[in-house]
Amino acid sequence: MSTLGGDPGRPMIQIPLSVTLFAAYLGALLAVAVHILLHKRPSRSAALWLMVITTIPLAGILLYITVGVDRVQRRLLYKEASNLHFRHAYASAPHRIDPRLEPDGNEDTEIRLRRAAEFPDLLDRMFHRPLVGGNRFRMMTTGDRVYEAMLGAIRNARDHVHLQTYIFQPDRVGRLFVETLLEKAKEGVEVRLLYDPVGSIDALAFLDELARTGVEVSPFNPLNPLKRRWQVNLRNHRKLLLVDGMKAFTGGMNISELHLVEHPLLTRVKDYHFEIQGPIVGQMQEWFIEDWHYATGRSLLSERYLPRLEPRGDEPARVITSGPDGDYEAFYRLVFAAILGARSAVQIVTPYFIPDQGLIAALRLAATRGVDITLLVPGHSDHPIVSLATQSFYEELLRAGVRIYERRAPFLHAKVLVVDHRWATIGSANMDVRSFRLNFEANVEIRSPALVAALMDAIEADMKAADMVDLAAFSLRPLRKQVLESACALLNPLL
Repeated sequence: MSTLGGDPGRPMIQIPLSVTLFAAYLGALLAVAVHILLHKRPSRSAALWLMVITTIPLAGILLYITVGVDRVQRRLLYKEASNLHFRHAYASAPHRIDPRLEPDGNEDTEIRLRRAAEFPDLLDRMFHRPLVGGNRFRMMTTGDRVYEAMLGAIRNARDHVHLQTYIFQPDRVGRLFVETLLEKAKEGVEVRLLYDPVGSIDALAFLDELARTGVEVSPFNPLNPLKRRWQVNLRNHRKLLLVDGMKAFTGGMNISELHLVEHPLLTRVKDYHFEIQGPIVGQMQEWFIEDWHYATGRSLLSERYLPRLEPRGDEPARVITSGPDGDYEAFYRLVFAAILGARSAVQIVTPYFIPDQGLIAALRLAATRGVDITLLVPGHSDHPIVSLATQSFYEELLRAGVRIYERRAPFLHAKVLVVDHRWATIGSANMDVRSFRLNFEANVEIRSPALVAALMDAIEADMKAADMVDLAAFSLRPLRKQVLESACALLNPLL
């Protein structure tokens, strides 16, 4: 019991411990509710968290403190300021060349540039990096080919290797990468590995061991409650391998044996990944240096890591980074602008499709204008709750005229957006709230007819292995499944 003192001649007022604890609980509940109202955007996310903390006593508060509270705002502000400082220094570096793509006065070139995308001026105003020409891309769709090419590039490295990944599995593929990285480190090549500790949680001990053997290893945001940057939500989802600042690999593949062709079909992961050479590699090195500086405090801004890059092809491209810092919602704005700017066709390939109402409205409006919109998602997902949430949007989109395909196993993990068969984006970002607002993502904008055609061929091949969702049949699904879909959709802000 608690007591209240007063006049020594009067009896003490005793307050039961249960009343004290209940009052403390109400105070904590009120404090958390105020924090949610002040810091959670959009309002749907705030409403969901308010429901969680009020309907799940104590556990709801603990869940919000653990998962919902953004503990890295100061660090993100620091990262934003660091990015701006770095970008200014990078832009003014005397060794840097700006291979910005401009019309050269030739009429054919000007016509080709105008037709490359219907909204280039808008994108130039939206993003700080310029569109650059002179690049060469090679697309690969199996982990076997991707890992063979990546490991071969690492073995041929002469100066430095920069590897960034969301998932680094301690399986045979992960161990092969570790052996190859260690071999290059012993040869005197600088090797740096930046990983996300949430995605690579199974490999934390594995990577700590690697860090003790000459390879510079760092988590993006440490998973340690004692460190102020700890936050399970803000993940670095980017995938990148850079060799000598001259060759890059990016796309959707992580470091995992799940991508190998021989892996069992139902757990295999299929993806698109790209080998890239040319001036665009400088923009990719730029994003790695920004992330490395944020994670470690060490700067790599020097000519050694940003060499002069000569044209290696004729494909225009631009890097677009997105994250909860100065690049907030960059990928979301890109997708929104692409859909609204489309004139004839939009193809979306994504493993996780959980749009907000704004994006749903954009898709419906584009379909109403006569734009042919195709959505390709996995029929076999690694996250059943996310799959059910995705299906909650089907009926509305199908009625608007959007064609939806579900790809049969293996799990399709590719992330591609193609507009009017002439413009595309590839990279790490999914079509969900995490990629739009919570994760650090990196995509490459492409305006190459040949590369877009290759992407279209890959998409067509996956559509042949997919089942088209029929509106009439889908409308007859059991009531219990409709309820499950709607319930999972309510978790949208948390997925």
